[in-house]
Amino acid sequence: MRAPYRQSDSADITLRQHGCTLFSTLYCQREESRGDVSPTKQEDVDEHVRVLRRDAGVSAADFLRRGTTLTEADRAYEAQTFPGRLPPLMRTLHGVPVREELLPLLRAGRVALIAVNYGVIQDAGKGVGSFRGGHAVVIGEPENGAVAVADPLRLVIVRWSVDLLVKSMETFGERPWGNGRGEAGVPYPSPTYRQAYASSQKALADARQVVERRTAMLEIQRKATKEAEGDRDRALAAAKATGEQLALSAEALEKCLARPLDCSIPEGERDRALARIEAAKAALEDEA
Repeated sequence: MRAPYRQSDSADITLRQHGCTLFSTLYCQREESRGDVSPTKQEDVDEHVRVLRRDAGVSAADFLRRGTTLTEADRAYEAQTFPGRLPPLMRTLHGVPVREELLPLLRAGRVALIAVNYGVIQDAGKGVGSFRGGHAVVIGEPENGAVAVADPLRLVIVRWSVDLLVKSMETFGERPWGNGRGEAGVPYPSPTYRQAYASSQKALADARQVVERRTAMLEIQRKATKEAEGDRDRALAAAKATGEQLALSAEALEKCLARPLDCSIPEGERDRALARIEAAKAALEDEA
């Protein structure tokens, strides 16, 4: 992460006193535009921050009383433009579980604009000056139980432990979320239009490959089903033929048995009929 924009360097006293969220929002602009939006002269930095304050929609009285909320920062961030890039987009998370949901986003390479109780930071010896109120910073790059912090009260990146981060977030505000939850705004990457087009083409090609593989698998399944249906039909036909043979043999036997013992029938006809019945039964058992 690059060095923070320090609010105390501003020539505007109201921005120096209440601009932490706006300076941190400008930091997010620089990160997600890959440096395309990165004013360096202080007058340019102040102008960008004033535009953000205007687009946040916060009144002058509210700004002097409590600064800028994360919801207002989200509105201001998305009102900007990144020349040649997809429009900026931020996801605001209210009451987000820090360990379970926010840290995984950071591990995936994202940064987050967060609200903290700076008194907790001061008590841990990680703060600047004597300020102890609500404060906004940008965090990222979690590693070894700590996160990188772009604090607009500082000139350099510092690191806070995850335990300190959670405590400072869960105690922020007059009605803190508690239980390891806090307030965060997570900006989405804004690739160039060319990069976005290339990514969409790759995604389309990948999707086509998936469709082709699934179509081939479906065709294999259809063939297997057709073969199974053929086997079933042949088995049913064989069983039917055997059943018909059994019925004919039984009928012949009944006719033979119904004749008088001295009937003039070929010798052994009854025995042959019985043999055919037994053979038909055996065939049915084999088919089963």
